[in-house]
Amino acid sequence: LVFNPMINTENNEATAIFNADFTQIYFTRCDTDLPGQENEYCRIFLSTLQEDETWTEPIELPFQIAERNYGHPALIQQDSVLVYTVKVDDGSETYDLYYSVLEEEGWINSFPMPKSINTDGNEKFPTSDGDTLYFSSDYLPGLGGLDIFKTYLRRDNSWSPPQNMKAPF
Repeated sequence: LVFNPMINTENNEATAIFNADFTQIYFTRCDTDLPGQENEYCRIFLSTLQEDETWTEPIELPFQIAERNYGHPALIQQDSVLVYTVKVDDGSETYDLYYSVLEEEGWINSFPMPKSINTDGNEKFPTSDGDTLYFSSDYLPGLGGLDIFKTYLRRDNSWSPPQNMKAPF
């Protein structure tokens, strides 16, 4: 697939993921020209593949709040849960994981992951394999630095306790 200039711009685009049938792409874009922004903030965008195999103009997902950095989208639960990283400009300089559940109206709400996952440290780089969510944390017990952990959304809509993947990961 060829990415048109609406997706691949002069800005910094990164961390692209596709839905299961490759008809949607979610990606991070860092841009100083977004409305109402004076600083460079990163946002998550969505573009859809059209019948002529071109991509629609990317739209910023609606749950994002000004003056926060968003990035690293990951899809789980048959593309119905979007997990991502958020850095709130509150002086803490840390990143946490948040998620949004796809509703009829789209991705409209944003929820923080539970305290068993989000810590006083950094939780970053979510990725998925099926319905298993992997992420890095520099605070949860591990080998040091950004260890890799896994979790999943249980049937009761709670998140399983994070498990350290340990060496050699």
